[in-house]
Amino acid sequence: MNTFMRTFIKKTHINQAILQNNIIYTILAKHIKNQNLLTQVKSIELLNKISPRPDSSSIVARKTRKRTKYDLKVIIPVYNSEKYINSCLQSVCNQKNNYKIKIQIINDGSTDDSIRIISRYSDERIHIVSQKNKGLSGARNTALNDLDSNYVMFLDSDDTLAEDSLRLLLDAAYKYDADIVEGSFDRMIYRQKVKGVVHKNLHDVKTSELYGFPWGKVIKTELFDNLQFPENYWFEDSIMSFLIYPEAENKVTISDSIYNYRYNLSGISASSKNDPKCIDTFWITELMLDEVNRLKIKKDRDLLSIFMAQIILNFRRTNNMSDDVKKAIFVCTVSLLKREFAQFAPLEEFKDLYNAVLKRDYVRYYVICSIS
Repeated sequence: MNTFMRTFIKKTHINQAILQNNIIYTILAKHIKNQNLLTQVKSIELLNKISPRPDSSSIVARKTRKRTKYDLKVIIPVYNSEKYINSCLQSVCNQKNNYKIKIQIINDGSTDDSIRIISRYSDERIHIVSQKNKGLSGARNTALNDLDSNYVMFLDSDDTLAEDSLRLLLDAAYKYDADIVEGSFDRMIYRQKVKGVVHKNLHDVKTSELYGFPWGKVIKTELFDNLQFPENYWFEDSIMSFLIYPEAENKVTISDSIYNYRYNLSGISASSKNDPKCIDTFWITELMLDEVNRLKIKKDRDLLSIFMAQIILNFRRTNNMSDDVKKAIFVCTVSLLKREFAQFAPLEEFKDLYNAVLKRDYVRYYVICSIS
């Protein structure tokens, strides 16, 4: 967002009601260039020229296996995590419960002291697989190719589990025969713990009520029978909201805080605002909708809600990029909405954004995403 827009929104406390004012809309229109929108074909060409769409898929064919050996497999991808891996592993190994747990560490080509630190542990539940660096998706997929548990959990190597979290999650999973059990979580920012998402104790929750990360939950392994994380994409976690959650029939949340998420200043979300590969946020959205169709996942208002929230997220992730890129993403977003969800009446929460996109009104779209 340019300086004028930031100042204007701050001083006018702009909201959806104010946006209806034609005078204010005219002022905004002068500072957000609505003209010169490319065609969809030209927009795709521009985005591909700057950051080509990766050539990979979330859909994979796997042989069905019996999964009775373990109750839970905890998957921990590790790449140069020497600073945090010890606290991460301690938080898993110190869990007290009567469940059969397998802790699978994927050493994804680490070049620091990570593997030496891991090798100190004599816990028989730990299984280490080392491979050449394939990235976070590639590491997770290696573990998913060898599923021998009823449930699976993803744990990032710079995060930790809260005390007793595995028992709490699995107790709920078996009690409700849940496909997914998600707990509340805390954030660690500069060694200070702050509240993240706080859930209520609920079962049969909506897809849109779960957060879109793979961590902080246990998931029935059968949901990954034909799915993997798309490799070479940024924002690969999108498969959770678009592909995994809609296929889960019984989704449960518990109020207990079970995960400590460390805000990483060197992570993609914090450090890559000007990187051309931020365009992946649109590519992954397009891929997800393509694969929703391939998998014949039902399109409902819950999925529409996820898509509308994704539009705002895509805007935020690319808002430091050039006007041409932002306009190209908008044009392509218009096409996706018309192709996939034009048959739906707009959701009340996203009504103005839905109509702005459907009518190809870039100015209104820009402002709505800016204040959302």
